[in-house]
Amino acid sequence: MKSTIKDMADSTFFLGIAKTYKLGFAVMKTRWEMVSVRGSKEIPSYRF
Repeated sequence: MKSTIKDMADSTFFLGIAKTYKLGFAVMKTRWEMVSVRGSKEIPSYRF
């Protein structure tokens, strides 16, 4: 998974998005409200 995260960060940097937050685990939701309580506790309390 680490190489996938690096590839995504490199791609977003190339597209002009300099700051990419890396969680280190998969999140398969597109909105914060849809993330489960268990998943949201693993993510730091700040919003991206």
